[in-house]
Amino acid sequence: MQSQIKNHIATFLHKTFTPVRLIFPKIIKCKRVYDNALFHSSIYQSAHFGKGFIETPGMYMAKILGDTKNDTFFVLKENTNAFILDTMGQIPARYVYMLKDFVFKNEAQVDFNSDKKICENEEYWKNCVSECPDNILKKLATETLHLAERQTYKIKVHDGPPYFKINEWYTYDQDASLAAQQFFNKSSTLYSIGNIDPRNEYNKHKYHQLSAAGGGISMTYANNLPWQTLRKYIHQYSNGVLFSSGGYTDTRGWNTYDQRKDLSVEEIVILHEFLKAEGAKVELLNVNGIKDHMNKNECAHTINK
Repeated sequence: MQSQIKNHIATFLHKTFTPVRLIFPKIIKCKRVYDNALFHSSIYQSAHFGKGFIETPGMYMAKILGDTKNDTFFVLKENTNAFILDTMGQIPARYVYMLKDFVFKNEAQVDFNSDKKICENEEYWKNCVSECPDNILKKLATETLHLAERQTYKIKVHDGPPYFKINEWYTYDQDASLAAQQFFNKSSTLYSIGNIDPRNEYNKHKYHQLSAAGGGISMTYANNLPWQTLRKYIHQYSNGVLFSSGGYTDTRGWNTYDQRKDLSVEEIVILHEFLKAEGAKVELLNVNGIKDHMNKNECAHTINK
């Protein structure tokens, strides 16, 4: 019988690396190159995924406990009308969700009919974790927590998406501009923040206005993500602190945003990517404290033929 720490880490890795497929029509003949702080990718007749500037908790643990690599290559499968990228659980499922949301959008579909079954993936990570002693796992978990809390990502929104004639952007205390409110509503379509079951028409995950003196954006959806659950457990045994939730899942500010200690930096990266995809004028201020870290490579929506 597995210990608590083994169960928590195995569940985290299984959910992070859930096998998924991205299906897009063959009429899309151009190469899709997509870069962000978490990963870079290139999809044409094959697919390549590489490491970004930020080391995510899932990738950090998976490289130590499993056979996950920084660079992963896939041969695309195909049927009569479509190409199929089947991750087989080799990369975080969130990478595929981000491709769906910010690159392919309505041109592609995501499903879970991978050749690697969910139960196989779950068993794989249980076996990987079972081979590691509890004391080593606890040390790894604490190191991963410290790594996650050191990561930083900061953006500034100059103008909101052009939904209206006036695209002013602000997120004051319980008061957001029209562009921001519409942006929050549209976030309910994002696979990247947990809307992975199209049958669920109710209780959609989305951004919300925040009640806080400094303003900001509420991201309570993060409490349902694998990292927030594991983070709560790590804090419980390492600091004797038991959170009723995963901590503060919001970003503070009226037009400048970064993550609070409790929130994964991934959530700010996704906020940034969604703002860009919706046509907002947004500036990346720094990654891990380095100004203009990615500006030379700001090609998040570059399409090369």
